[in-house]
Amino acid sequence: MAEESASGQRSVRSATRRLTVGVLFLAVSALLVLVAIGRWGEGVVAALISPWLFQQMLLFGIALVAAMLLRGWRTAALAAAGLAWTGGVLLPHLRVIEPPAQRGPPIRLLHANVLAWHAPEQRALDWIASVEADVIVIVECSNAWADAMLTLHARYPFRFIRSEPNPSGIAIYSKFPLSDTSLSRAPDGSLPFIRTVLHAPGGDVLMYSIHTAAPTKPKLVASRNAELAWLAEQVRGASIPVIVDGDFNESPYGRAYNAFVTVSGLRPARMGFGRTPTWPAGNTRITIPEIFRTPIDHCFTSAELEATSFRVGPDIGSDHLPLVVELQLAP
Repeated sequence: MAEESASGQRSVRSATRRLTVGVLFLAVSALLVLVAIGRWGEGVVAALISPWLFQQMLLFGIALVAAMLLRGWRTAALAAAGLAWTGGVLLPHLRVIEPPAQRGPPIRLLHANVLAWHAPEQRALDWIASVEADVIVIVECSNAWADAMLTLHARYPFRFIRSEPNPSGIAIYSKFPLSDTSLSRAPDGSLPFIRTVLHAPGGDVLMYSIHTAAPTKPKLVASRNAELAWLAEQVRGASIPVIVDGDFNESPYGRAYNAFVTVSGLRPARMGFGRTPTWPAGNTRITIPEIFRTPIDHCFTSAELEATSFRVGPDIGSDHLPLVVELQLAP
């Protein structure tokens, strides 16, 4: 009887293991399909999947370990393939290298999507003031945020402010003179952007500050992609150095992002400084851990500019974390 009982228990354990391995195999297969859709697909589904490539890579790693412990070698091989695929795409974005030495007058840029529906908090204003940025870009600049920023006007004599009671507000505050400043929309864009010429100590810089549509509906995905494609054409071959910053609502792993980089000829200031994710930061009740965030706020520059620092700021009460980027005109 004891031998029969032990044999029965082994059979149950073996059947449980096979079932678990089978379920894991299906899960890994489904995850591979999701990655493929995110990398090569179009439309809302692809736009919502592609930002989470880092998290997908982690899931492949977890699945690989689990499959090996369960001796599910076919599942382990499939998970290893997924891990190699996602890791290969992510590797350039995860690298941290020694930044170039500061050799010229810096341009310190602060970009923040402040969430139009959230009233400015004193801790956010104190942090913005403490950064001592040369240029501040506020996206989703509400009327309340424009009023709160009045305390910084003396430090930033050159300004262009279009506050709105919705996400279309945008403002730029600068210690350097601005010229040819305008508020425009791309032909198929949903939200306005600022175009200006920044008269920095090292020379003039053409600057675009943008906020594309969140890709939650087919028409908004089309709007976002069309705006990025149009903007890439505008800045390609510009006669002076270029900075493009903003909330792109697109990650480095999406097709629209990579098309923008290819056509514009600009380079991401983030490269070489790690993943530095900015969204979602959380809300007033919870904070989202960094491992569950993705980078959708960006700064790009032409070859004449190089980044000497790129960092994510603290929680300022928004669903986005701010960016602080230090640039210099390359010799």
